[in-house]
Amino acid sequence: MGVRKDGMGPLVPADYIKRLRLSLGLTQAQFAVLLEVGNVTVSHWEKDGMDGARNSSYVNLKTLVGLLRQAMEHPEMLNLEKLLKYLDLASRHELVVHYLPFEDLVAQELLSVINSGSVTGVVVALLLDTELVRQGRPTPYEKIVSIEDKGPALGGGLQEDGLLDQIVRRRKNDLEDAGSS
Repeated sequence: MGVRKDGMGPLVPADYIKRLRLSLGLTQAQFAVLLEVGNVTVSHWEKDGMDGARNSSYVNLKTLVGLLRQAMEHPEMLNLEKLLKYLDLASRHELVVHYLPFEDLVAQELLSVINSGSVTGVVVALLLDTELVRQGRPTPYEKIVSIEDKGPALGGGLQEDGLLDQIVRRRKNDLEDAGSS
């Protein structure tokens, strides 16, 4: 994903956007919530690609891809399962519920951002988690899912397609593990 060199075609190809959404297991409506656009816009992007590096939806898409890349290339800094869980909860406007017990520590505006369901809300939640850990308090993630060893971390040096493929493989493995227990 990046700036096209030849000046032709969309800035972000349609198939990349669709693969990203599907790799996250999100509907068009959920993906739209994360990127703060309408699901008609997502449908258009999946058909024609995305143009316009100056609009906020492009920045949100870059943020989403950057978070995924960070989690996959540096899992010691950002847990992929946690990120995927937060993205899913945010896209359904269910992430904020887990931060309400901390409303005495968190500005109402930040709770509103988390409640927006956007990728920005996920970033705010991750920042709040960092502070909770620093204070020695349990994070909402620890209450959402039990922490367990899910095998080796995903490898680094991923290209864009490799990033999406590894997310899909990881989600399939998690679903298979859940089905066998």
